Amino acid sequence: MIRPADPPLPTFEFRFVDRWAALPDTPAGRNRGQTHGVEVLPDGRIVVFRQDVPGVLFFGRDGSLLDGRGERFVGAHGMSLTTHDGAPAFWLVDELSCEVVKTTLEGETILRLEPPPIDARPDGRYTPTWADQDPHTGDIWVGDGYGGSAVHRYDGDGHYYTPITELTGQRLRSPHGLRFGPDGHLWLTDRENHRVLVLDAAGEVVRESSRACHSPCSFAFHDGHAYVAELFGGLKVLDMELNVVADLFQNPWMAPDPGWEDREQWVWPMEQTEQGYPNVAGTDRYDATCFNSPHGIAVDPESGDVYVAEWMRGGRVVKLEKHVSA
Repeated sequence: MIRPADPPLPTFEFRFVDRWAALPDTPAGRNRGQTHGVEVLPDGRIVVFRQDVPGVLFFGRDGSLLDGRGERFVGAHGMSLTTHDGAPAFWLVDELSCEVVKTTLEGETILRLEPPPIDARPDGRYTPTWADQDPHTGDIWVGDGYGGSAVHRYDGDGHYYTPITELTGQRLRSPHGLRFGPDGHLWLTDRENHRVLVLDAAGEVVRESSRACHSPCSFAFHDGHAYVAELFGGLKVLDMELNVVADLFQNPWMAPDPGWEDREQWVWPMEQTEQGYPNVAGTDRYDATCFNSPHGIAVDPESGDVYVAEWMRGGRVVKLEKHVSA
């Protein structure tokens, strides 16, 4: 009997397309304009969440601007593609107004979450960064990455459950991004602890790694892998067991010193914190061939192309165009 051939292993060869999106030139975009979130819709449009007016921008696959809406998201931060009654929808998080809202693609509000009770906020602080909804239970999870460093959980109607401030005996420090993966688990970035954690529906840790990613921000999933945007100039591809299988277009100037995996906490060299970082566009630090400050990430399920939104004044959206063998 002839054994059937194993399916080909995925490859991670891409062409780096700098400034793929034609971002609009607006006063708000010039003043702030950070591009924080990105998603690929089922119809092929790419949506960018930008600190601009409007803040929700729709692009074609060629990078041309098609439409924009959402006048109130001047602190646009986390964006997660979800569904509502079988149709695509968004979870949007504004880091300035602290609004966490589920909307239709047209911008109609479906559900707005109330902030957690005061006694559920560590030190009374709350600045949400990301939100996503469990497709099985309907529970909604919110990462408070810039406030009290907690993860807050709500039921599907928006009623508050409880906070999580510690996992596997370690205090969370900037639980920045979270997404539900194809395995049904909640994937969480604990950025200042350089941890990636995978949680079950009850919030219990299934897997974790503090050695895979130096500055994990957010996730996208494709073809059995997790793509992780890293704030300090990189992008990692992990298998579902949190092993690194690819390290893509890391900016060598932004990278941490060797041995970062064995330090509890680390900082950049002083030259990396000079005034202007990460807003280095137009300076001799800017490099059009690698990342600057990846923040949001999405993968086109049809083509395998990767889209990365970067935290940088004025904004930058990079496309990694998948190499297809002849």
